[in-house]
Amino acid sequence: MIFSYGDSVAGTSPSSILDSNPELRGLLRSYINQKKHSHPPLETYRMEILRLLIDLRLAGTARLPAFSMNGEYIIGGVFSIHYKELTKIHNYTDVPEPLTCTGSINSRELRFSRAVMFAIEEINNSTELLPGIKLGYEIYDSCASVPVAMHVAFQLSNGEDPVFQIGDNCSQSGVLMGVVGDSGSTQTISMSRIIGPFNIPLVSHFATCACLSDKQQYPTFFRTIPSDHYQADAMAKLVKHFGWTWIGAVHSNSDYGRNGMASFLKAASREGICVEYTESLHRTDPRSKIQRVTDVIRRSTAIAVVAFIADGDIKLLFEELDQHHPPPRQWIGSEGWVFTELKKVSFTQNDYHVSFDVNGDPVAAYEIVNWQKSESGIIELVTVGYYDASLPKGQEFHINRNITWVDGETQVMTTVQHSSAT
Repeated sequence: MIFSYGDSVAGTSPSSILDSNPELRGLLRSYINQKKHSHPPLETYRMEILRLLIDLRLAGTARLPAFSMNGEYIIGGVFSIHYKELTKIHNYTDVPEPLTCTGSINSRELRFSRAVMFAIEEINNSTELLPGIKLGYEIYDSCASVPVAMHVAFQLSNGEDPVFQIGDNCSQSGVLMGVVGDSGSTQTISMSRIIGPFNIPLVSHFATCACLSDKQQYPTFFRTIPSDHYQADAMAKLVKHFGWTWIGAVHSNSDYGRNGMASFLKAASREGICVEYTESLHRTDPRSKIQRVTDVIRRSTAIAVVAFIADGDIKLLFEELDQHHPPPRQWIGSEGWVFTELKKVSFTQNDYHVSFDVNGDPVAAYEIVNWQKSESGIIELVTVGYYDASLPKGQEFHINRNITWVDGETQVMTTVQHSSAT
């Protein structure tokens, strides 16, 4: 457990604490002498020292959950409800202020967190699932930030109570049974390394990095969404299907984006697809960096652009492209910003088969969606095909509906390869 001295001695050194507490100083000296000569009983000294240090407190400021409910057993939840963490300049002389979130709210992440709450309440109301047991939850906002996600992971592991207590004063909070989250692969990797050694399961609904399939590094990590290994293959087959052999590529500068794009480039190479450029960005980058990426896109000759990118990052990119008349480009996006998930599956009572591979990853099944204008003039996502990794080789990919291209065109856009490109 990570702890520091309580408020009454905050900011003081260990030596000054001993100087001001003769009783503690004498106990420590006696304990050391007893240990040196192996004279029992040492337990008496240990308990007295703990009694004098009863005011030890957890380091830092406790982070309040966005939503919580008491229960005998607690399910943790971590979601990127805000898009980013508020950046602060630290002077290294004062205690840093607590990490806070900023920016707009991600409505999708908010829905995810509400879904967890609804599921737990449904379990509690059921007379069949866990009769006589009440589940609780503690759901936190990670701000799509690694430092915040790590803070939350430590707090979930330690508990909310800032006081380190012994004896009859044990905390009455419920036992943490597992954690749902995070949505981002980078935050999930950091959290898994913290709570994994405590054998606390971490189940993500949206962290797709293929790296998380490594059970040597992440033994207690599981997910309900397929690995990006399959998504990259599906995207390469989609690009080849429409004859785009000269493309651009953009990805988030994160574990999700870097690993996903690396998998896609390998798959694209196998399919004979050439990549004119590969650019990266992150929502925390300065505007000059975003502008540089948009300049590359504008100057390129590739009509199709593959984007392995998170929704918060693509939002900034599109806003910057829209500052001037955006060039005609056909975007092929990963699940991170298309706002669609893998095919919905449930349990066997709903006639669905649920299976996992040797790494604990579910079998990949993706809907291919296309933004189209409805008869009422509303832009909506329409399913136009699918990719199912469980089907025989050569049959995984299928398009079964017309697609709307740039500016409402119904004909496939063709790529133009620059004659001087190598």
